[in-house]
Amino acid sequence: MGDVWARGRASMEQRYPKLPRRLPPTLLTVLGAVALAWGAGRETPAGVVVGMSFLPLWVLAAGWRVWRAPEDGLPQLMCWRSRQRRVFGRLAVSMLMGAGVCMMLLGYAYEKDWPGVQHTWAQTAFWLAVLSPVPVLLDPLVWRAWTRPFRGAVRSARALMLLQEPNRFSKVSSRRRPEWGFDPDRGFCGRPVPVSHGEAPQRLSRPRTCWGKRRDGTPVALSWDGGAALVIGAEGAPTTVSIPIDEVAELVCVSESGPRQSIDEVLVLDRTGRRLASLRRGTLGITDLSRLAADAGVPFADYELGYAEGASILTWRLFPRAKNHQRIAG
Repeated sequence: MGDVWARGRASMEQRYPKLPRRLPPTLLTVLGAVALAWGAGRETPAGVVVGMSFLPLWVLAAGWRVWRAPEDGLPQLMCWRSRQRRVFGRLAVSMLMGAGVCMMLLGYAYEKDWPGVQHTWAQTAFWLAVLSPVPVLLDPLVWRAWTRPFRGAVRSARALMLLQEPNRFSKVSSRRRPEWGFDPDRGFCGRPVPVSHGEAPQRLSRPRTCWGKRRDGTPVALSWDGGAALVIGAEGAPTTVSIPIDEVAELVCVSESGPRQSIDEVLVLDRTGRRLASLRRGTLGITDLSRLAADAGVPFADYELGYAEGASILTWRLFPRAKNHQRIAG
């Protein structure tokens, strides 16, 4: 009997992979709606309690995902991070459910005409609802209490998991498809193998400018002034961006596609691998950019990150923004 149940469940999950996740909250939502409809016209203690039970049921349905176990196949480090998020999420949902239960009891006390009890349940429901966001706000603070190497390892594991998505490079041409590899110690949280790269040669004092066009056809330029800074400017932009060369650790081109957006950008990175500045590449040539980086004495790399099937974009994990990040619109 157990084998039949297991086979039937496996067959159902194969046909409808999202059903096990969507069925419980859907049933809870329907059950809450039925309870609300049944108790709406009944001005009795039982009718009020049943009618008001939709509140905890709908809260539980809305927060159902925090009660699920972490996804199968997650790296152990990612499981730790996921569990911490879920613990704080469960506390928040439990507090909101408690507020809903208090509202049920408040309705019961109202029907029984217990003024003192009404005040108690009303205050309890109010404070549980008001304080429910506190666990969610505490989560990032507790996360920062972990050691820096541990947090870095979790970020690297997440980036590697996204890079290993089955069809990530299936739509990339063979000319742009990079070799497989991932170095967790490079950059902010690791780096894949670039399509092309250049080391930092000796800095030259001669200026160089790369010209290109944005999507709307207006010119954009990235320049090495030959002395102290990289300068980024675009026609129509209010100001140019000048970045001291001593703050620049790398010049990077990165491409990634997704269901909602496509990324093809030039990034100026600091020593931690964060973005100091970014602009859409447009018609700026990769060869020209690599030559400019060589003249400025900074390394250059061109990354192809393929197609992101989910909502998580790998680019922003590998190259997060610095506090003083500047984006050239266009």
